[in-house]
Amino acid sequence: MLAPPQPDSMQETAPPVRETTSSSTSKPMEVKEEKPLNFASAVSSSWINFTKRLHSGILWFVLTLSLTAARHPKRCLALVSLVSIALVTTGLLTNFELSVDDENIFAPWDCLPRVHAQFMDDNFPPSQNRRPVILIVHADGENVMHYEAMRRLFEATDAVRELDDFDSICSGSFRQDPNAKPEECVTFGPGVFWNHDMETFVEDTQGSDLEFIKTVSQNTVGGIDQFVGNLVREQTSYSGNGTAITFAQSLTAMIELPAWENGEAEEFEIKAIEAGLQLKEAWEREDQPYRLEVYTVRSIPDELTRAVSEDIPLIPAAFGIMTIFSCLVFVRRNAVQSRALLGVGSVITILCSIMSGFGLVFIFGVPFTSMTQILPFVIFGVG
Repeated sequence: MLAPPQPDSMQETAPPVRETTSSSTSKPMEVKEEKPLNFASAVSSSWINFTKRLHSGILWFVLTLSLTAARHPKRCLALVSLVSIALVTTGLLTNFELSVDDENIFAPWDCLPRVHAQFMDDNFPPSQNRRPVILIVHADGENVMHYEAMRRLFEATDAVRELDDFDSICSGSFRQDPNAKPEECVTFGPGVFWNHDMETFVEDTQGSDLEFIKTVSQNTVGGIDQFVGNLVREQTSYSGNGTAITFAQSLTAMIELPAWENGEAEEFEIKAIEAGLQLKEAWEREDQPYRLEVYTVRSIPDELTRAVSEDIPLIPAAFGIMTIFSCLVFVRRNAVQSRALLGVGSVITILCSIMSGFGLVFIFGVPFTSMTQILPFVIFGVG
Protein backbone atom coordinates (compact mmCIF):
# COMPACT_ATOMS: atom_id res chain seq x y z
CA MET A 1 0.00 0.00 0.00
CA LEU A 2 1.07 3.44 -0.70
CA ALA A 3 1.73 5.69 2.29
CA PRO A 4 -0.60 8.73 2.64
CA PRO A 5 0.86 12.06 1.70
CA GLN A 6 2.22 14.06 4.57
CA PRO A 7 0.89 17.57 5.22
CA ASP A 8 2.97 20.55 4.21
CA SER A 9 3.61 21.52 7.79
CA MET A 10 5.23 18.24 8.49
CA GLN A 11 7.54 18.39 5.51
CA GLU A 12 11.04 19.35 6.34
CA THR A 13 12.31 22.43 4.58
CA ALA A 14 15.90 22.87 3.79
CA PRO A 15 17.52 25.93 5.33
CA PRO A 16 18.36 28.68 2.85
CA VAL A 17 21.76 28.57 1.49
CA ARG A 18 23.73 31.74 2.42
CA GLU A 19 26.03 32.85 -0.26
CA THR A 20 29.47 33.54 0.93
CA THR A 21 32.10 35.50 -0.77
CA SER A 22 35.69 34.79 -0.60
CA SER A 23 37.92 37.06 1.44
CA SER A 24 39.76 37.95 -1.70
CA THR A 25 36.70 39.74 -3.16
CA SER A 26 35.50 41.49 0.08
CA LYS A 27 36.12 45.27 0.34
CA PRO A 28 37.75 46.64 3.48
CA MET A 29 35.62 49.07 5.62
CA GLU A 30 36.46 52.72 5.24
CA VAL A 31 37.33 54.43 8.52
CA LYS A 32 36.91 58.25 8.52
CA GLU A 33 39.68 60.03 10.25
CA GLU A 34 38.58 62.78 12.65
CA LYS A 35 40.00 66.11 11.68
CA PRO A 36 41.40 68.23 14.46
CA LEU A 37 39.30 71.27 15.41
CA ASN A 38 40.67 74.53 14.04
CA PHE A 39 40.70 77.88 15.87
CA ALA A 40 37.43 79.13 14.33
CA SER A 41 35.55 75.99 15.37
CA ALA A 42 36.92 76.23 18.89
CA VAL A 43 35.88 79.88 19.20
CA SER A 44 32.44 79.10 17.79
CA SER A 45 31.96 76.22 20.20
CA SER A 46 33.07 78.36 23.13
CA TRP A 47 30.74 81.15 22.11
CA ILE A 48 27.78 78.77 21.81
CA ASN A 49 28.48 77.37 25.26
CA PHE A 50 28.77 80.88 26.66
CA THR A 51 25.46 82.00 25.16
CA LYS A 52 23.77 78.88 26.51
CA ARG A 53 25.03 79.60 30.01
CA LEU A 54 24.05 83.23 29.64
CA HIS A 55 20.59 82.24 28.45
CA SER A 56 20.19 79.90 31.40
CA GLY A 57 21.24 82.66 33.79
CA ILE A 58 18.84 85.17 32.30
CA LEU A 59 16.01 82.63 32.35
CA TRP A 60 16.73 81.81 36.00
CA PHE A 61 16.76 85.51 36.91
CA VAL A 62 13.47 86.20 35.10
CA LEU A 63 11.75 83.18 36.65
CA THR A 64 13.01 84.03 40.12
CA LEU A 65 11.92 87.64 39.75
CA SER A 66 8.50 86.58 38.44
CA LEU A 67 7.95 84.13 41.29
CA THR A 68 8.98 86.77 43.83
CA ALA A 69 6.61 89.31 42.31
CA ALA A 70 3.79 86.77 42.27
CA ARG A 71 4.34 85.81 45.90
CA HIS A 72 4.79 89.39 47.16
CA PRO A 73 2.83 91.64 44.72
CA LYS A 74 2.32 94.58 47.04
CA ARG A 75 5.97 94.81 48.02
CA CYS A 76 7.05 94.45 44.41
CA LEU A 77 4.76 97.24 43.19
CA ALA A 78 5.86 99.55 45.98
CA LEU A 79 9.54 98.86 45.34
CA VAL A 80 9.31 99.37 41.56
CA SER A 81 7.36 102.60 41.95
CA LEU A 82 9.77 103.91 44.59
CA VAL A 83 12.86 103.10 42.52
CA SER A 84 11.39 104.69 39.38
CA ILE A 85 10.44 107.88 41.19
CA ALA A 86 13.81 108.01 42.95
CA LEU A 87 15.76 107.60 39.70
CA VAL A 88 13.90 110.26 37.74
CA THR A 89 13.98 112.67 40.69
CA THR A 90 17.71 112.18 41.19
CA GLY A 91 18.36 112.68 37.49
CA LEU A 92 16.32 115.89 37.34
CA LEU A 93 18.05 117.33 40.42
CA THR A 94 21.62 116.42 39.42
CA ASN A 95 22.75 116.38 35.79
CA PHE A 96 19.54 117.21 33.90
CA GLU A 97 20.23 119.44 30.90
CA LEU A 98 17.81 120.59 28.23
CA SER A 99 19.86 120.97 25.05
CA VAL A 100 18.57 122.70 21.92
CA ASP A 101 21.96 122.87 20.20
CA ASP A 102 22.14 121.27 16.76
CA GLU A 103 25.37 119.51 17.74
CA ASN A 104 23.68 117.71 20.62
CA ILE A 105 20.50 116.92 18.70
CA PHE A 106 21.85 115.53 15.45
CA ALA A 107 25.57 114.77 15.95
CA PRO A 108 26.63 111.43 17.50
CA TRP A 109 28.02 111.52 21.00
CA ASP A 110 31.76 112.39 21.09
CA CYS A 111 32.06 112.51 17.29
CA LEU A 112 34.98 114.39 15.75
CA PRO A 113 33.00 117.50 14.67
CA ARG A 114 31.73 117.93 18.22
CA VAL A 115 35.26 117.62 19.56
CA HIS A 116 36.41 120.31 17.13
CA ALA A 117 33.52 122.59 18.10
CA GLN A 118 34.31 122.14 21.79
CA PHE A 119 37.96 122.97 21.10
CA MET A 120 36.94 126.22 19.42
CA ASP A 121 34.63 127.15 22.29
CA ASP A 122 37.37 126.47 24.84
CA ASN A 123 40.20 128.29 23.05
CA PHE A 124 38.47 131.26 21.41
CA PRO A 125 36.85 133.81 23.72
CA PRO A 126 33.19 134.51 23.04
CA SER A 127 33.97 138.22 22.63
CA GLN A 128 35.64 137.39 19.33
CA ASN A 129 32.39 135.97 17.95
CA ARG A 130 29.48 137.91 16.54
CA ARG A 131 25.76 137.49 17.10
CA PRO A 132 23.81 139.02 14.21
CA VAL A 133 20.25 140.31 14.39
CA ILE A 134 18.78 139.87 10.89
CA LEU A 135 15.75 141.86 9.70
CA ILE A 136 14.09 140.96 6.38
CA VAL A 137 11.41 142.96 4.59
CA HIS A 138 9.49 141.15 1.84
CA ALA A 139 6.16 141.25 0.02
CA ASP A 140 5.36 137.53 -0.23
CA GLY A 141 7.47 137.09 -3.36
CA GLU A 142 6.52 140.37 -5.03
CA ASN A 143 8.93 143.13 -6.01
CA VAL A 144 10.27 145.20 -3.09
CA MET A 145 12.43 147.63 -5.06
CA HIS A 146 10.31 150.54 -3.86
CA TYR A 147 10.86 153.50 -1.61
CA GLU A 148 8.26 152.30 0.90
CA ALA A 149 9.94 148.91 1.33
CA MET A 150 13.30 150.54 2.12
CA ARG A 151 11.65 153.00 4.50
CA ARG A 152 10.10 150.11 6.41
CA LEU A 153 13.49 148.38 6.60
CA PHE A 154 14.86 151.55 8.23
CA GLU A 155 11.88 151.50 10.60
CA ALA A 156 12.66 147.92 11.65
CA THR A 157 16.38 148.68 12.07
CA ASP A 158 15.66 151.73 14.21
CA ALA A 159 13.25 149.69 16.36
CA VAL A 160 16.20 147.51 17.40
CA ARG A 161 18.83 150.23 17.62
CA GLU A 162 16.63 152.45 19.78
CA LEU A 163 16.20 149.87 22.54
CA ASP A 164 17.45 150.96 25.96
CA ASP A 165 20.34 148.49 26.27
CA PHE A 166 21.62 148.84 22.70
CA ASP A 167 24.33 151.42 23.46
CA SER A 168 25.62 149.51 26.49
CA ILE A 169 25.76 146.28 24.54
CA CYS A 170 27.63 147.82 21.63
CA SER A 171 30.11 149.88 23.64
CA GLY A 172 33.63 148.59 23.08
CA SER A 173 32.61 146.44 20.14
CA PHE A 174 35.64 144.84 18.50
CA ARG A 175 34.39 145.79 15.07
CA GLN A 176 33.08 149.30 14.51
CA ASP A 177 31.19 150.75 11.61
CA PRO A 178 33.50 153.45 10.16
CA ASN A 179 30.46 155.60 9.32
CA ALA A 180 28.71 155.20 12.67
CA LYS A 181 29.25 156.58 16.11
CA PRO A 182 31.91 154.87 18.23
CA GLU A 183 29.33 153.39 20.62
CA GLU A 184 27.23 151.76 17.89
CA CYS A 185 27.46 148.21 16.58
CA VAL A 186 28.18 147.62 12.94
CA THR A 187 25.16 147.42 10.63
CA PHE A 188 25.06 145.91 7.15
CA GLY A 189 22.49 146.23 4.40
CA PRO A 190 21.19 148.60 1.70
CA GLY A 191 21.02 151.38 4.27
CA VAL A 192 24.81 151.77 4.05
CA PHE A 193 24.27 154.20 1.15
CA TRP A 194 22.59 156.57 3.62
CA ASN A 195 24.78 155.75 6.66
CA HIS A 196 21.86 153.74 8.07
CA ASP A 197 20.00 156.95 8.85
CA MET A 198 16.34 157.27 7.87
CA GLU A 199 16.38 161.09 7.73
CA THR A 200 19.23 161.04 5.25
CA PHE A 201 17.39 158.42 3.20
CA VAL A 202 14.20 160.47 3.07
CA GLU A 203 16.04 163.67 2.12
CA ASP A 204 18.11 161.96 -0.57
CA THR A 205 15.35 159.99 -2.30
CA GLN A 206 12.41 162.38 -1.74
CA GLY A 207 10.04 159.45 -1.80
CA SER A 208 11.06 158.42 -5.33
CA ASP A 209 11.37 154.76 -6.29
CA LEU A 210 13.68 155.69 -9.14
CA GLU A 211 16.16 157.51 -6.90
CA PHE A 212 16.14 154.56 -4.51
CA ILE A 213 16.85 152.07 -7.32
CA LYS A 214 19.60 154.22 -8.83
CA THR A 215 21.37 154.53 -5.47
CA VAL A 216 21.14 150.87 -4.47
CA SER A 217 22.23 149.73 -7.94
CA GLN A 218 25.58 151.46 -7.60
CA ASN A 219 28.65 149.23 -7.36
CA THR A 220 30.44 151.51 -4.92
CA VAL A 221 29.71 149.18 -1.99
CA GLY A 222 30.96 145.63 -2.29
CA GLY A 223 28.73 142.72 -1.31
CA ILE A 224 25.51 144.72 -1.31
CA ASP A 225 23.84 142.15 -3.55
CA GLN A 226 23.76 139.59 -0.75
CA PHE A 227 21.35 141.82 1.18
CA VAL A 228 18.95 142.10 -1.79
CA GLY A 229 17.22 138.76 -2.22
CA ASN A 230 16.73 137.12 -5.64
CA LEU A 231 17.56 140.32 -7.48
CA VAL A 232 17.39 140.91 -11.23
CA ARG A 233 19.74 143.38 -12.90
CA GLU A 234 18.83 144.87 -16.25
CA GLN A 235 20.16 147.48 -18.63
CA THR A 236 18.00 150.58 -18.32
CA SER A 237 18.00 154.12 -19.61
CA TYR A 238 18.99 155.50 -16.21
CA SER A 239 21.71 152.96 -15.41
CA GLY A 240 24.26 154.38 -17.85
CA ASN A 241 26.91 151.83 -18.81
CA GLY A 242 25.98 149.57 -15.92
CA THR A 243 22.85 147.75 -14.84
CA ALA A 244 20.11 148.54 -12.37
CA ILE A 245 18.33 146.31 -9.88
CA THR A 246 14.80 146.32 -11.25
CA PHE A 247 13.42 143.41 -9.23
CA ALA A 248 14.10 141.88 -5.79
CA GLN A 249 12.05 139.74 -3.43
CA SER A 250 13.53 140.94 -0.13
CA LEU A 251 15.65 143.62 1.54
CA THR A 252 17.84 142.54 4.47
CA ALA A 253 19.58 144.44 7.26
CA MET A 254 21.98 142.80 9.72
CA ILE A 255 23.09 144.28 13.04
CA GLU A 256 26.14 142.61 14.56
CA LEU A 257 26.26 142.32 18.33
CA PRO A 258 29.42 141.40 20.24
CA ALA A 259 29.03 138.10 22.13
CA TRP A 260 30.12 139.12 25.59
CA GLU A 261 30.97 136.40 28.12
CA ASN A 262 28.35 137.65 30.60
CA GLY A 263 25.55 136.86 28.16
CA GLU A 264 24.31 140.44 27.82
CA ALA A 265 24.00 140.08 24.05
CA GLU A 266 21.81 137.00 24.44
CA GLU A 267 19.49 138.85 26.78
CA PHE A 268 19.36 141.78 24.36
CA GLU A 269 18.40 139.41 21.54
CA ILE A 270 15.21 138.59 23.43
CA LYS A 271 14.25 142.26 23.48
CA ALA A 272 15.21 142.63 19.81
CA ILE A 273 12.99 139.68 18.86
CA GLU A 274 10.08 141.08 20.87
CA ALA A 275 10.46 144.51 19.24
CA GLY A 276 10.62 142.95 15.78
CA LEU A 277 7.57 140.76 16.39
CA GLN A 278 5.54 143.69 17.70
CA LEU A 279 6.40 145.66 14.57
CA LYS A 280 5.56 142.63 12.43
CA GLU A 281 2.10 142.37 13.99
CA ALA A 282 1.54 146.10 13.53
CA TRP A 283 2.39 145.86 9.81
CA GLU A 284 0.05 142.91 9.35
CA ARG A 285 -2.84 144.94 10.73
CA GLU A 286 -2.21 147.63 8.12
CA ASP A 287 -3.50 147.52 4.55
CA GLN A 288 -0.08 147.21 2.88
CA PRO A 289 1.86 144.35 1.22
CA TYR A 290 5.10 144.39 3.20
CA ARG A 291 6.01 141.86 5.90
CA LEU A 292 8.84 141.67 8.44
CA GLU A 293 10.85 138.62 9.50
CA VAL A 294 13.27 138.58 12.46
CA TYR A 295 16.07 136.10 13.02
CA THR A 296 18.82 135.90 15.65
CA VAL A 297 21.28 133.27 16.83
CA ARG A 298 18.88 132.17 19.54
CA SER A 299 15.75 132.06 17.37
CA ILE A 300 15.90 128.32 16.62
CA PRO A 301 17.00 127.30 20.16
CA ASP A 302 14.16 129.36 21.64
CA GLU A 303 11.68 127.73 19.28
CA LEU A 304 12.93 124.26 20.16
CA THR A 305 12.68 125.08 23.86
CA ARG A 306 9.12 126.30 23.36
CA ALA A 307 8.24 123.13 21.42
CA VAL A 308 9.67 120.88 24.15
CA SER A 309 7.81 122.79 26.86
CA GLU A 310 4.52 122.55 25.00
CA ASP A 311 4.94 118.84 24.25
CA ILE A 312 5.62 117.78 27.85
CA PRO A 313 1.92 117.92 28.86
CA LEU A 314 1.18 115.50 26.01
CA ILE A 315 2.99 112.69 27.87
CA PRO A 316 0.36 112.46 30.67
CA ALA A 317 -2.32 112.74 27.99
CA ALA A 318 -0.81 109.78 26.11
CA PHE A 319 -0.65 107.84 29.41
CA GLY A 320 -4.34 108.47 30.05
CA ILE A 321 -5.40 107.54 26.52
CA MET A 322 -3.41 104.29 26.56
CA THR A 323 -4.81 103.42 30.00
CA ILE A 324 -8.39 103.87 28.80
CA PHE A 325 -7.68 101.91 25.62
CA SER A 326 -6.10 99.00 27.55
CA CYS A 327 -9.03 98.87 29.94
CA LEU A 328 -11.51 98.74 27.07
CA VAL A 329 -9.56 95.93 25.40
CA PHE A 330 -9.43 93.70 28.49
CA VAL A 331 -12.79 94.50 30.09
CA ARG A 332 -15.55 91.85 29.98
CA ARG A 333 -19.09 91.71 31.27
CA ASN A 334 -18.21 88.68 33.32
CA ALA A 335 -16.53 89.88 36.51
CA VAL A 336 -14.35 86.77 36.62
CA GLN A 337 -13.07 87.03 33.06
CA SER A 338 -12.72 90.81 33.05
CA ARG A 339 -9.07 91.96 33.23
CA ALA A 340 -9.33 95.74 33.14
CA LEU A 341 -6.77 96.11 35.91
CA LEU A 342 -4.32 94.13 33.79
CA GLY A 343 -4.47 96.86 31.17
CA VAL A 344 -3.91 99.53 33.82
CA GLY A 345 -0.97 97.62 35.24
CA SER A 346 0.66 97.18 31.85
CA VAL A 347 0.54 100.91 31.14
CA ILE A 348 1.84 101.73 34.62
CA THR A 349 4.71 99.30 34.04
CA ILE A 350 5.61 101.16 30.84
CA LEU A 351 5.46 104.47 32.70
CA CYS A 352 7.81 103.19 35.40
CA SER A 353 10.27 101.94 32.77
CA ILE A 354 10.24 105.35 31.05
CA MET A 355 10.87 107.10 34.37
CA SER A 356 13.72 104.75 35.25
CA GLY A 357 15.31 105.03 31.81
CA PHE A 358 15.21 108.80 31.70
CA GLY A 359 16.45 108.97 35.29
CA LEU A 360 19.53 106.89 34.50
CA VAL A 361 20.18 108.90 31.34
CA PHE A 362 19.99 112.19 33.26
CA ILE A 363 22.25 110.87 36.01
CA PHE A 364 24.92 109.96 33.44
CA GLY A 365 24.75 113.47 31.96
CA VAL A 366 23.12 112.72 28.61
CA PRO A 367 21.23 115.90 27.56
CA PHE A 368 17.49 115.91 27.03
CA THR A 369 16.59 117.06 23.51
CA SER A 370 13.53 117.30 21.31
CA MET A 371 14.54 113.99 19.71
CA THR A 372 14.60 112.03 22.97
CA GLN A 373 11.18 113.44 23.84
CA ILE A 374 9.69 111.25 21.12
CA LEU A 375 10.68 108.11 23.04
CA PRO A 376 7.79 108.03 25.55
CA PHE A 377 5.18 108.17 22.79
CA VAL A 378 6.93 105.37 20.88
CA ILE A 379 7.16 103.18 24.00
CA PHE A 380 3.51 103.79 24.92
CA GLY A 381 2.48 102.76 21.41
CA VAL A 382 4.73 99.73 21.05
CA GLY A 383 4.99 98.55 24.65
